[in-house]
Amino acid sequence: RLLITVDSAIASNEDLQHAWAMYKDVVMEWSEQKRSDDELDEEFESFERMMVQLDFSLMSSRSFIAAIEQNFDPRGRFTEAKYQVHEEVRHILTTLYAQNCERINTGDETTERL
Repeated sequence: RLLITVDSAIASNEDLQHAWAMYKDVVMEWSEQKRSDDELDEEFESFERMMVQLDFSLMSSRSFIAAIEQNFDPRGRFTEAKYQVHEEVRHILTTLYAQNCERINTGDETTERL
């Protein structure tokens, strides 16, 4: 519920979205200037990667989706051992998320906050 609340708060805040777009524009101009002056360094490249990650994960309101789509078994150990934990957990989370999304803009939707 926490990630869904964070995603909703970010998505519905037009001021935040506008400010983020302006900030990205400034950073992109700065990046172009650094590249044209041949002053690009590792620290700035690291900052750019962080900005892209922040934009993709948090500012695009994908925190919850990213959390449930994680690969909890990157080496395939559980799959090889015939444990279906990863798929079962993923299926349960996806189902619960879909059920909660169905309630949006209906009489069943709650405005209760944690």
